[in-house]
Amino acid sequence: MNCALDGKLTDACVIGITDRGLLQQFSRANQQAREKGLERLVENLIPPWATYREHVARAVSNIWISYKPDHSHEGGMHNDTAYSLLDDGYVAYHKNNNGQKELIKEKLAVIRMTSHKARERHGVLPDGSLRPYKGYKGDSNYCLEIIKNEKGKWDGEIVSTFVAYQIVRKEGVDVLRKNEESISGKPLVMRLIKGDMVRCEHNEKMMTLRIISIKSTGVIALAPHHESNVDARNRNPEDPFKYIYKTPSSLQKSHGRKITISPIGQVNDSGFKD
Repeated sequence: MNCALDGKLTDACVIGITDRGLLQQFSRANQQAREKGLERLVENLIPPWATYREHVARAVSNIWISYKPDHSHEGGMHNDTAYSLLDDGYVAYHKNNNGQKELIKEKLAVIRMTSHKARERHGVLPDGSLRPYKGYKGDSNYCLEIIKNEKGKWDGEIVSTFVAYQIVRKEGVDVLRKNEESISGKPLVMRLIKGDMVRCEHNEKMMTLRIISIKSTGVIALAPHHESNVDARNRNPEDPFKYIYKTPSSLQKSHGRKITISPIGQVNDSGFKD
């Protein structure tokens, strides 16, 4: 069976085929194992019927998994490393190399920080605004807003966790909940957050997928909603499971849309809207 069952689902499959006879069989096996000093009760467990695994796989593929949505903007705004700001987009930071501090310089996009307390030391810019004096790398994104451009094509606009915090602080959390307009003021197709569910065509098949991550490039990593332990399995070269990747444009071509699944397994799908 290719799908990975989580602990509760595995328990349910076992409980469903357990009867008094099977319990007696394991009781006898347990007694015999103790007498022989064996560590395992059963070397090869015979399936309850020949097509048991196929039946379980079919049942699992027809279960609608409901995940609790988390659309809060709260989270880590940036990593812990403070970068010194240099010219032309370069930054500098110290890295521990075999016990020795090494100064690293590289071109890196960072969140530029200012502070009124540092005004006297770092001064101001020609327009009178505070001069940034350090930067942090933003490692998390709040959402991907898919918008429709003037040609009717889907584009993506990333809203980082840091930017989401600034928006809420200045304008309130309702700005992050607009359904018709993106934060940039453009026509909004859908707003996607990690953990949301989408439906789209993939390999000529309509699939129900869960958003695992959203990259700053606008690429979405997806996995079938009934798959578990996906991060470790995706990184395991010996596991055939791999993420499905979509961009806003490829999501439009594959008739993608955002859906929800209620706690009782009711699927809410309004269909594809180009």
